[in-house]
Amino acid sequence: MPPPSPIVVIGGGCVGLSVLRSLSLSTSLLPSPPPLFLLDASPVPGSGLTSRNSGVLHSGIYYPPSSNKERLCLRGRPLLSAFCAGRGVPLSFPGKTVVATSPGQLPYLRELLAKAEALQASGLLPPGAVTNLPDAAAVRAAEPRVSALAGARFATTGVVDVPRFVDALALACAEAPAAEIAQSAEVVGGRRDEGGWLLDVRQGSAEYQLRASLVVNAAGLGAAELYGKVVQGPRPPRHFFCQGEWLRLPGREKIFNGLVYPIPEPGLAGLGVHATVGVGEEGLKDVKFGPDVSWLPAHLSAGDLGAHYACSDGESEEGAAKIRRFRRAIESYFPGVADLALVPDQVGIRPKLWHPDALPGGDADFVIRRERGAGDGWINLLGIESPGLTSCMAIGEEVAALAQDFIER
Repeated sequence: MPPPSPIVVIGGGCVGLSVLRSLSLSTSLLPSPPPLFLLDASPVPGSGLTSRNSGVLHSGIYYPPSSNKERLCLRGRPLLSAFCAGRGVPLSFPGKTVVATSPGQLPYLRELLAKAEALQASGLLPPGAVTNLPDAAAVRAAEPRVSALAGARFATTGVVDVPRFVDALALACAEAPAAEIAQSAEVVGGRRDEGGWLLDVRQGSAEYQLRASLVVNAAGLGAAELYGKVVQGPRPPRHFFCQGEWLRLPGREKIFNGLVYPIPEPGLAGLGVHATVGVGEEGLKDVKFGPDVSWLPAHLSAGDLGAHYACSDGESEEGAAKIRRFRRAIESYFPGVADLALVPDQVGIRPKLWHPDALPGGDADFVIRRERGAGDGWINLLGIESPGLTSCMAIGEEVAALAQDFIER
């Protein structure tokens, strides 16, 4: 019997690494497991989309019922928590307070509370996961520096040390006997033939081809473009891009007891400019505010994004106006921001499957799909944005289940 053909994962962020780990666990007991390769275009694991993640572990309350985002977020958070506990990765659950600052926001807040209570009743959130804060006094008792009409506190929202998590995931993959990670290995093309997929790989000055029975496309921002380039079908999927900037409060002053989120504005592609904290060996740190939301032009490809990672400098008229808008958004629930010297922190870009100008009715959910026809033997992970970090280990499980017949060949 010929040896099994490799399974190849493209992309070395938290999702790609989670997929490789799940595949290695699924194949570990087979008498002749298939070789597993992860090809990452970056020189270091997690240095793409994952490196600009806020580190927030979401509760799962915002997403449509039974959507991939809801289902995988609720499954992924306890998986990630258990993994971090077993590997010594800094993790904390300070909770999140969502606040309504105007009467028009109260119906949305009530919807969130009802959603959380339904998730508790079904066992998808633990008892005590949500606390109603029915008036301004209750909000102040939970978060003394926050001004709001009412709110809700969600205890299952956490923060994780993202670089340490990525390092632990990469180490777990390296410990698997059949798994191998190649850094600075970019898939630049490929084709399908009778033997499966033949991928063209550029690694430094070397170029080579890699045979695969199954390809898992976890290439983040470039995933849709990569699939269109290799498979060349009549209607390839498209990623559009949404930019968000963060401001940071230098120093270690404690401002909030946990994370603070406003009610999202209707029609925006995010959850509003919120307050988060980081976590490390010494505990909670680094208060940050963000992200704002700016849609990038619909024609841009993943290769065009480099110039869009620059923070607003505050010197130009456009940059100064953006920071003023940022501060006004924060002041809506935290008037004390006027006394703080915030500095630019980072810019993140999310892949979307919709765009308000080019494709307003596109899919807002994760797409995790085993392709058929011309793409047979290819699993696409598209539109993997927030809550991608929270969901990553559940996505790994899901991909391993989709790949089961390839694993057992």
